[in-house]
Amino acid sequence: MSLGLPLTVESLLTQGGMLLVQVYLARLTTTDLAAHAVSNSMLNLYCASANALTALASTVCGQCYGAKHYDLMRKYCKNIIRVGRFVLLGTVLILYPLSPLLLKLYHASEQGTAIIYTCLRIAVFSMPLLWCDSNIPAMVLRTAGDSVYTGAVSVAALLLGRCALGYLLTIPLGIGVPGIWIALVCEWLARGIALRLRFRGDKWLHVRNAA
Repeated sequence: MSLGLPLTVESLLTQGGMLLVQVYLARLTTTDLAAHAVSNSMLNLYCASANALTALASTVCGQCYGAKHYDLMRKYCKNIIRVGRFVLLGTVLILYPLSPLLLKLYHASEQGTAIIYTCLRIAVFSMPLLWCDSNIPAMVLRTAGDSVYTGAVSVAALLLGRCALGYLLTIPLGIGVPGIWIALVCEWLARGIALRLRFRGDKWLHVRNAA
């Protein structure tokens, strides 16, 4: 319950936040909506290799936590983050030049293609620096039972990032779909800072024992 319940609440709140994003996205044109959907689909392809590393971090660091090798756990987490940065950099360098071929699968319009490229440039060139720090420590902290903190950080970053900042950039400031992606990068940055600060401390080591 101490692990599953916070994760369930986090999932519900996250889906609610994404619903809020869809509410203000509905004000945009069908071309904007299609471009956003295609950009999301392509971003998932870029993240595939890094998502495998989050599963690896959970397994390796969980073993270290169970054996009470906390220093080794920190070391492995940092090493996996470093490896993840190089993996994402390689992924970007390989996939981005192939984007014209990938976009042919979606039959995007000329106007939509321009928006997609803008969104991808905002996100994928930030990924090697920010994505691993905002995702891998969260998985490692959850293996130590620190799911309440990680859930609170994830939900707060989503609400302040894609919901609040995304709305401000997309609708009032008139940036359009790229505004959501700028907010996404800011969300990665904020979540990464909060999680790394938590990981450097010792409170998360005692969460499961206290429960």
